[in-house]
Amino acid sequence: MGSIGSGRRYRSDEVKKVIENQISINLLDLKRRGCLEPGHISSTTYSINGRKIGWIFISTEKDMLHLDYRFNSHIQQQTVQITGISPHYGGQRQYLVCPQCDSRRESLYYGSGGQFACRLCHGFVFRSQQLNPFLRHEHRAQKFIERLGGTNFIIHGKKPPGMWNENFLRLRDKFYMHRMKSCDLFLEYVDDIFDKYGSGSN
Repeated sequence: MGSIGSGRRYRSDEVKKVIENQISINLLDLKRRGCLEPGHISSTTYSINGRKIGWIFISTEKDMLHLDYRFNSHIQQQTVQITGISPHYGGQRQYLVCPQCDSRRESLYYGSGGQFACRLCHGFVFRSQQLNPFLRHEHRAQKFIERLGGTNFIIHGKKPPGMWNENFLRLRDKFYMHRMKSCDLFLEYVDDIFDKYGSGSN
């Protein structure tokens, strides 16, 4: 929860917008730690490069989180509502309500004004959105190959233990689709480079 992302270097204005670099609260993580039970109190510290940059205390009431946090030497408070919907397959699914736009979200992020809100209200983007199109598809293909138990873009034949065959075939098809799209876009990218700069020979 709240880890600070790392990766390729970005310009300073890009770093501020990349969602993987943001402090966040995540509903699934809170639920896994039992933090959604009314009366529960929890705390989390946030660090970057081994240096503590802030902390947050969360006290839970029915359908509500009370946040007390300190970042950048400022102590602030905020209340976040929890809502639930009943999916067609039964049970109930919970969400955090963005205080700015009232949308249902699994994660809220610390941003401008010292408040937690959804990524759209803060204008945050995923790192993959800043990649070239062919790299974006390659990134997605890598995600699918990891779920399929493969390495280096190679599926090792058998489906992972416990995975239904239908899911295996669905994920495999998505992997192939993104991999082929990545290759096609890369060739287009190379063609554009040659069209723009030429072959380098006179």
